[in-house]
Amino acid sequence: MKKTMTSRDSISTIECFPDDVRCHILSFLPTRDAAATSLLSKRWKPLWLSLRSFDFHDRYFPDFLKFSDFVISFLSSPDTLHVQSLRLSCGSGNTFQSYYSDDFNLFFNRVGLKGVPELDLQMLFSSSLPSGFYSCKTLVTVKLDNVILDYSSCVDFPLLKSLILNDFTFGSQAIMFNFLCGCPILEYLDAKSLKIGRDTPPQVEEGAKSLPKLVRARIGYCNYTPFPVRSNAQFLHPQMVLNAPLILITFSHYF
Repeated sequence: MKKTMTSRDSISTIECFPDDVRCHILSFLPTRDAAATSLLSKRWKPLWLSLRSFDFHDRYFPDFLKFSDFVISFLSSPDTLHVQSLRLSCGSGNTFQSYYSDDFNLFFNRVGLKGVPELDLQMLFSSSLPSGFYSCKTLVTVKLDNVILDYSSCVDFPLLKSLILNDFTFGSQAIMFNFLCGCPILEYLDAKSLKIGRDTPPQVEEGAKSLPKLVRARIGYCNYTPFPVRSNAQFLHPQMVLNAPLILITFSHYF
């Protein structure tokens, strides 16, 4: 009769796998579950830190301060050497508004020091980001949800190639142009529910420059469509809004 494998047999079998195989298995689990395997044994304890993609949500912590301390400690660990993608969901706790600004500056500092290339920041309600974010020079791909940029900051994203904005609000056209011009090699721009906080008649001359490396732009449901910065794009996917101000577009590429 064929013997049925028990859960103990399964654990014993997994224990025989080399660390790189077990890390590959952990990569299919949510970050929270992968981190829980550190309780199994001393050999399992550091394995989850060797993953390349991490997803952290503050709803699993009693308050935002403890969540922030955990994430900053994680990014400060010498064991997290190969972080390629980091997703952060914030805003579910009552203490978020009290602590997030100072803690985020330290968080973004660690992101830069660690050399993280992909950042996905999900805010549960509209929030401004501190100045530390705009100098994360290692970022290649950025996705931002529910973020407000209401002041001019020194934007320096020399490696950024892909920018995805959802429910993003710029304080003014000048702030928007300043932000986008800080991404000199941007190739892909996807903006949904893009808003200009202070609605004024569009002025193309106000800091407007085309993005020389832009290949594909998808901009939809905006109260002002930033045509000047995407006039160099080879592939455009516009979604116009009724009654939105219209600017004449001059394309440098034809297809």
